[in-house]
Amino acid sequence: MVKNIKKLIENVAKEKDIPAKIVENALKNAIAYGIRKEKHIRGKIYIDFADDDTITAYIISGKEKTKLDISTEDLNRIAAYAAKEEFLKELENAEREREFLEYVSQEGILYMA
Repeated sequence: MVKNIKKLIENVAKEKDIPAKIVENALKNAIAYGIRKEKHIRGKIYIDFADDDTITAYIISGKEKTKLDISTEDLNRIAAYAAKEEFLKELENAEREREFLEYVSQEGILYMA
């Protein structure tokens, strides 16, 4: 079970200077990636963080949402590693995007040193 997942997301967002919503989506995508890798699921997986710090996974097919009977503790080492790598990659992309937007916002400004 995950303890204080919202606090974890806020801390990572503050540390990386990225909006918390982007960190939350990156974490959800990483967990979904790990589940897809472990269970060989090709469909879209939706991850939900409940207020009691539980994580629920659903398979989306059409307009139907089917709950998966899996917990994050059920993932093997390889799937957990893949999820971690996916999370770090998405955070890296978000940081790169933030830095680019900062650069573009300063375009045309001349600094004298």
